[in-house]
Amino acid sequence: MLSLARRRVPEATFRRGSLHDVELPRAVAVAGIGECFNYFVDRPISERGLASLFRRIHRALLSGGVLLFDMAAPGRVLGAAPAKTHFEASDWAILVTAEEDRKRNLLTRRITSFRRAGSRYWRSEEVHYQKLVGKAVVMRLLREAGFRVRSLPGYGELRFPRGLVGYLGSKATPGR
Repeated sequence: MLSLARRRVPEATFRRGSLHDVELPRAVAVAGIGECFNYFVDRPISERGLASLFRRIHRALLSGGVLLFDMAAPGRVLGAAPAKTHFEASDWAILVTAEEDRKRNLLTRRITSFRRAGSRYWRSEEVHYQKLVGKAVVMRLLREAGFRVRSLPGYGELRFPRGLVGYLGSKATPGR
């Protein structure tokens, strides 16, 4: 992904690291799209870890800066049974099984991908683990970090599906 990003935006600076401990540069905006704050990247997500992350982002933002992101919340999977879905095009297909552990607020997605390469198909499998965090908890942690915050029903005309919440936080400008 970094190679692709560097080719598309060669003048940008990219860093590889965990959201939870990478040095954040001064910025006017931070965006976390695609439930990235929910993922177990190098350690399980905790309320304490999110609070620390939000404080670090707040410190990195310039006055008037914004934080825009989405997070998966409890209720992401409807019902008790695993949810199965698929996506496809002429030369690829993705099968997804999502299961929510409501006692531990854990979402597990098992993803199987098929991609055509010439006359053959390649299969890959991966498992994603996400900690589901309720909207009230996220809003409280953002306010405690110093953000003015509001939740979003989607991005522009795109509406979020069940159990996905968007957030827009802003760092106050002095004197306001």
